[in-house]
Amino acid sequence: MKSGHRLGGLVVLALLAVSVYGYLAIRPSCAVQLYATAAGTTAESASAGSELATIKTPESTIAAEKNGEESELPEDTPIPQEAPKQSVGEQPPEFLKLLGMAGREPEALTAGQLVVAAADGTDAAIYAFQKGDDAIWTLVLDGASGHVGKKGVTADKAEGDLKTPLGLYSIPVAFGIQGDPGCQLTYRQVTENSCWVDDPASVSYNQWVENTSNRDWDSAEHLIDYTEQYAYGFVIGYNQNPIIPGAGSAIFFHCGSRATAGCISASEDTVVALLRWLDPAMSPEILIVNAG
Repeated sequence: MKSGHRLGGLVVLALLAVSVYGYLAIRPSCAVQLYATAAGTTAESASAGSELATIKTPESTIAAEKNGEESELPEDTPIPQEAPKQSVGEQPPEFLKLLGMAGREPEALTAGQLVVAAADGTDAAIYAFQKGDDAIWTLVLDGASGHVGKKGVTADKAEGDLKTPLGLYSIPVAFGIQGDPGCQLTYRQVTENSCWVDDPASVSYNQWVENTSNRDWDSAEHLIDYTEQYAYGFVIGYNQNPIIPGAGSAIFFHCGSRATAGCISASEDTVVALLRWLDPAMSPEILIVNAG
């Protein structure tokens, strides 16, 4: 019996050994399967992440840079589509300063291009900005020399007051005595018959006219007489929709090196550069502010 018990015990031990070996042989495959599942989940997450928007400079990166630290976040950290809009503080400081002079915010602008004339007495600094796809504005013309009316600027413009009107206006058309310098805007050529009526009693007040045979005005600018000023220019859309008699007329951005009768003047190089840059598809506007 003792030998039978010993033999039985050996059989049991052999069976246990086989079980243990089988267990160890099976478990690695289970572990691999779990890893594969986890990897599949990770891959799915990565795929979903690719559908999220990316931001080049996360707010945390900006904060770290301000503190003199190097951010450990990757450059294209994914963020949800509903992430907050980029901070107004990311706009060019000069842009925000100029808008602030007029009590305006970047979000309220509908233009994609903005010319700014910052008046100080009869002098003016001329700026130009363009809006990017990310709603951030870029400076493209930095403080070129210019001039405004002989009596400065005003929020209450009147005909003949020699003042330039403050405010935000459209830029509807370019014009000039010289040929088109390469405008994207419609360019209107000045002729011998071109006049801009400044008589408030006329039905053509504050309008360009070519046919002078049926004139009903006593006063108008004969545009071709101003060979220096109107060599090149663009119309500033002041008092045009609606036209109010006596509220001021013929407000242009034109060539010149001195104060005006109410327009804005700048060097011919500056005017031509702006004319070539302005794009009607971007609904350009001009903002006239008092920086004095």
